[in-house]
This record gives sequence, structure tokens and C-alpha cells, in this order.
Amino acid sequence: MTQEIRVQASDGNVFADLGLENSDELLVKAELVRKISNIIDQ
Repeated sequence: MTQEIRVQASDGNVFADLGLENSDELLVKAELVRKISNIIDQ
């Protein structure tokens, strides 16, 4: 049995796509954490 999976294109901010408040702020925080993690890995 095959099940269809619906896919929707993102505008680039997954937090906005989920309808969360302060989505821009959440995106900035997530990007900051990613950059800090990359620096630690180096």
C-alpha cells in the first residue's frame, strides 16, 4: 500500500511556516546556535 505524502514549499523560515509567534526572532536564535555549534566543532 502506497501512501501519498503532501509537501509544501517553505518561505525559508520553518517557524513562520508552523505559525509560531516571533518567528523571525526564533529563526535568528536558531541561526546563532548553528553558528556557535560550527565554531565549537572547529
